[in-house]
Parts: sequence; C-alpha cells; structure tokens
Amino acid sequence: TVTAGFANGDGIDENVGGGLYVSEGSPTIRDCVFSGNKAISQGGAVYGRSSLDQVISGCVFVGNRSGSGGGVFGQWATLTLTNGSFAGNFADAMGSEDTMGSVGGGALTIGEMTTSARVIGCAFSGNVASGRGGGVHVWAPTSFNSCSFSGNRAEDLGGGCYVDSGVESPVTFSNSVFGTPSAVVALRAEFKHCLVRGSGGSANWD
Repeated sequence: TVTAGFANGDGIDENVGGGLYVSEGSPTIRDCVFSGNKAISQGGAVYGRSSLDQVISGCVFVGNRSGSGGGVFGQWATLTLTNGSFAGNFADAMGSEDTMGSVGGGALTIGEMTTSARVIGCAFSGNVASGRGGGVHVWAPTSFNSCSFSGNRAEDLGGGCYVDSGVESPVTFSNSVFGTPSAVVALRAEFKHCLVRGSGGSANWD
C-alpha cells in the first residue's frame, strides 16, 4: 500500500507522481493499493513518462488527487491497464496553476505521447474532474474492454470519459457498461456490445 504521498515541489519533475514516479523505466505494477496520494501537477498516485512499455495490473486507486490524472497519468510507449479499480479520485487545480495543461481525468489520463493504450476489466466509479473527463481523459489511441463507468462527474465535458479532439484513431469501447451520469464525449469513438443505462436504447449502440 502506498498512501499519503505528496509531490509538491517547484521543479517539473518534483510535482508529479504523488505515490510513484516512473521515468524511462518499465516496472510491472501489480496488486498494489494507492490511497490518498496527491500531486500538484499530474498523476496523484502514479506518474509515468517513458519510451518503454508499461503494465499496471490488479491495482486499487482510491482518494488520490492531482491537476490531471488524479489516479494515474501515463505517457509510456504502450500502456496496458488490467483489472484495476478507480474510486473517488479527483482532478482539480489544487490551488495551483502549475498543472501542465488541461485539468481533467479524475481517475486516469492517458497522455498524448502514448503510442497506444489498452484498458481491460477496470472499474471507474465516483471520480471527479473540475475540467474534462471525470473518469478518464484520453489523449492517445486507446481501447477499453470489459470496463464499467458509474457515478463519475466532470464540471466541463465527459463525466465518464473525454476523448480529446486531437486523437486521430477512434477510441474503442467493447463489452463495457456506462451508468448515468458517466457520459462519453468523443469525436471519434467506436462502441461494441456496450450497455448505457438510462439511455432508452439507440440504433447507434451495438
């Protein structure tokens, strides 16, 4: 368990990754709990920036907070995130203007330097962003499979997930469940075998 970390330094590498900061590395992060960690800028619990691939599996992120990516902010070559739980994480300015970009991604931000990301079997519940993407803010090609989004909230757009307009490839969602008010806002997205509770049904959903 990693708890109560606080990255609040003045330098660009000193205010990210409240619980864990990964730079040009590729550790396998498995079966860990990150609770109550904070970072002034990005990655309340975990921040990663590397040209290598990253796997995060079976981890719990609860009550973490930062400007972007309240739970995780990742910019790896590829990111594989499996069987994770994100609950009650926050993305807000925390009284600082040093957020290095958009305030969003209450639980998870997938940074624009990421080549591709896969999110499999993860649950996002009760996460909040003062900007966009209460659950997840996506800046890179990403696929979600067998995930659930419930009770996430964004003060701007995308309570469940916000996909930035600069993402060129469609972000895909398959076998996933969306509970109100966890909406998805995306210019390019594909949905397969998903359930949107309270939607009333639509020909656009398969």
